[in-house]
Amino acid sequence: MFEITDEFLAQAGFGSLPADKKEQMREDVANSVQDKITRKILLAVGEDRVDELMGLLGGDDVPAVLNWCVNNGIDLTEIVQLSMNETMAELQKLYGDALNMVRG
Repeated sequence: MFEITDEFLAQAGFGSLPADKKEQMREDVANSVQDKITRKILLAVGEDRVDELMGLLGGDDVPAVLNWCVNNGIDLTEIVQLSMNETMAELQKLYGDALNMVRG
């Protein structure tokens, strides 16, 4: 559905991390984005459909989740993009704050 690439990390300011730290950062960022996506989808579906969606999210059937979103009027592309943008902004702020701490 989405991928945290080296380019994404570089744009956020974390491109020069050592390989092992970069891989951990990629995993942490992917989890953060996934959490944002899940929250946005849950908000979009409303309480009456949450159990149905959670059942799908608990499995590994990505096409079933995608189909369910389409059939329920959820724009997953927009949700993923918004979540990626929010995460990028958070990471850039984190990087800037870290630089200020080191310099200050």
